[in-house]
Amino acid sequence: MVSYFGFIYPSKGFREFIEAAAQLRDAGLDASYLIVGGAVRGQEFFQTVVGRSLQLADLTRDYESEANALVEDLGMTEVVRFIPFTQDTANLYQASDVVVAPSQGPELGRPVIEAAASGVPVVASGSRTGGGVVVPGETGVLVEDYTAETLARAVAELLRDEERRQALGRAARKHAEANFDPSRNARRIESIYRRILPTRERIPILYVHHRPQLGGAPSSLAQLIANLDERFEPHVFCPEGPAAELFAAAGATVHTGDVSIFAHAWDSPYEGLRWLVLGREVAALPPHLRQLERLMREHRFPLVHLNDSPLIAAAWIAHRHGAKVVWHLRSALAGEGRDRRSRAIAALMERWGDAAIAIDRDVAERFPIRLPLTIVHNSVSPAASPNGDNRASLGLPGDRVAIGFAGFVRRQKGWPELVSAAELLVDEGAPAHFVIMGGGVRPPEYFRTIRGRALAAANLLTDEESAIKELVADKGLDRHFSFLPFTAETGEIYSALDIVTFPNQGVGLGRPVLEAATYGKPVVASGSGDGAGVLLPGKTGLLLEDASPPNIAAALRLLIEDPDLRARLGGAASEHARRRFDPAQNARAVEDVYDSLLGLDRARAEARRSRETVRAAAAL
Repeated sequence: MVSYFGFIYPSKGFREFIEAAAQLRDAGLDASYLIVGGAVRGQEFFQTVVGRSLQLADLTRDYESEANALVEDLGMTEVVRFIPFTQDTANLYQASDVVVAPSQGPELGRPVIEAAASGVPVVASGSRTGGGVVVPGETGVLVEDYTAETLARAVAELLRDEERRQALGRAARKHAEANFDPSRNARRIESIYRRILPTRERIPILYVHHRPQLGGAPSSLAQLIANLDERFEPHVFCPEGPAAELFAAAGATVHTGDVSIFAHAWDSPYEGLRWLVLGREVAALPPHLRQLERLMREHRFPLVHLNDSPLIAAAWIAHRHGAKVVWHLRSALAGEGRDRRSRAIAALMERWGDAAIAIDRDVAERFPIRLPLTIVHNSVSPAASPNGDNRASLGLPGDRVAIGFAGFVRRQKGWPELVSAAELLVDEGAPAHFVIMGGGVRPPEYFRTIRGRALAAANLLTDEESAIKELVADKGLDRHFSFLPFTAETGEIYSALDIVTFPNQGVGLGRPVLEAATYGKPVVASGSGDGAGVLLPGKTGLLLEDASPPNIAAALRLLIEDPDLRARLGGAASEHARRRFDPAQNARAVEDVYDSLLGLDRARAEARRSRETVRAAAAL
C-alpha cells in the first residue's frame, strides 16, 4: 500500500504521484494506492453557477476531477482509491507501507510528520536536508526532484526491501516521539511566549458587586479578597459607599461606578408595582455598560467574578471581552428556580458563564444550570474573644439571656415573627433581651426625602427599620430590645450574645448563622430542609421547619432555660466553623475554580513561590 495524503493540488505533486504509480505497475510491482484528501474546492462546487464561472475564467480548477480523469486515462482505476478528508487518519497511515509526499515547494508537509508518528517510511521532496523533519536515509528517503521517474524509483526500492522499510519506519517513529510530541512542543512554544511577552507578576481578577450598603454578601467577598493568594490581584467594581470602603480595606483596588442588576431572588422578585423598580436599573444600564467596558479594555481581566446572580449585564460585557465568568450564587431564585423568568436567567448564566460557586446546597438546587458548580460556604474570620465580657459597653443588661438578630431588617428574614415570639417569651417572664444588629436596606432618613416618600407611598419600598421599632413599641417591648447599627466589626457584639436567631421565611441560611458559629453561639434558624452543611440540626443549633412565632419562642425557651445545652451547641458550632468556614481554606477552594478556568497549575505556582521565598531569604 502506497499512500498520498493532503490537498489534491499541483504544488503538492498529485499528478506526479499518480504517474509514478503507473510506472510502478508497468515495472511489474504489485501495489495498491490511496489518495486521502481532496481539492480545496470539491467537485460539487464546480456544478454551481459561481464554480462554473470561475472555471471558465481560469480563476480556479477542478483538481479533484482532473485527478480522477488522470487515473482513468492511465488505466489505474482498479488499484487507485480516493478517500475523502477525515480527521481520523491514523488507521490509514498504519495500513500504508510507504507514504509519498512529493512537494514541489521548499517545504515538507504535515503528512511527513504524521507518517513518522505511525512508523511509516516516507519518500518526500521539498527539502535538501530534511529540515529536522526527515533524517535522510534514516527515517525516510529524501529525493532531489519530484518527477514521476524519481518517485517511482525510490518507492520501488523500498517496496522490494521490506527489511529496510521496517528499519526506516522504526527510526521514524522514534524520531517523531522525540520531536513531534504535542505536549512537549506546546511547552516549547510557551517558553517563546514567556520570553517575548511581559510577564504578569499577578493575575488581575475583577469582582463585580451590586450594592453600596454593608451586608452579608460584601462581608463574604471582603473575606475572600483578604485571604486571596498573592498570585491574584483583586479589583472590585461596585457603587460608591460603605461596601466599597470595606473592599478597599480588604486589599482590593476599587473602581466605583453604576451597577445595573436584574433581580429575581426569592425575596425580591419583580411583581406588581415592583416592576417600576426595573426602570431604575434600565436607567443605570448605559453608564454601567460604558464604565465596565472601559475597565475591561484597560485591564484585560482574564477572569470576572460576579458576586451574585442578578449581574446579567456585567456577565455579557465580560464574556464579550473573552474573560472567564464565575457566578457566585448567594440568593436562591424565585419560584424554586422553576418559573419562566428563572429559566431565562439560567439560560443567560449558562451562555455567558463558565463556572458557578454556591454558598450552600439549598441555594445551588434552585439554579437550573449545567455549569460546573462548586459549593464553597461563606467565610468568617476566627473569633478573637468568643466569650467577651462587654455587655455593659454595648448597653445590654447583664442579668438576661442576650438573643441576637443580625443583618438587613427585612420582613423576609422574619423580624415580625421574631418580635411576636419575643412578646410570648416576655409575657411568660423569660429572662430574655433581644439585640437587633443592623438596619434597613435604606435608612429612615431616606424615607423623609421626596423620593423616599413617593416610593413608600407606591409600596415599592418600606421603611422596615422604623417598622420594627414601631412594632416593638406597640407591643410594649422597648426595654427588652436594643438596636445597634451596622458595623464591619461585628465580633464585639457577637461575643456579647448567648443565642443568635435567623428565622428566615424563605430559602437559605444567612451569614449570621456562620458568624454565630464562629463565635461559639447556638442558633435558632429556618430556611433549609437539612441545614445545607451550614447548620447541623441538634448539634450546632436548632433548625425550624416552620418559623412561626410559637415555634421560634419554643426553641428559644429551650435554650434560655438550659445553659448547658447552649454551651454544648455553641462548642460544636465553633468546631464546625473552624472546619467549614475558615477564610483561608475557602479562598483556596475558590482559587481552585480560577486555576481550572485559567489553565493554571497550583502546584507549580506554589513551588515557584517557594523558590522565590528561598532566594529572597538568601539575599538577606
